Amino acid sequence: MGTKIQQTEDPIKTLFQNDEYSKAELLRCRKVMGNKNTTEDQWYSMNQTVGFMFLYCSEELQPVVLAILNEITMREFYMHKIWREQKEKART
Repeated sequence: MGTKIQQTEDPIKTLFQNDEYSKAELLRCRKVMGNKNTTEDQWYSMNQTVGFMFLYCSEELQPVVLAILNEITMREFYMHKIWREQKEKART
């Protein structure tokens, strides 16, 4: 809350250098991962966000972000099954 954000030329880097912002974003991503109504576009955006976060977050937060990236990859196979079922249901 009282954390100062170091201003850089890259706004994404500026955001993810703030641990509090990154932790809040990780919580949001966990909610998206647990929702069966998440679309493929939302999933792709989440994956991109966490990838950039890993590049720019603090060293202390990197193991957590890497674990979330791994979880996104593991759950993606399950989500493809859900998306396929939703597409088949929409056709009928």
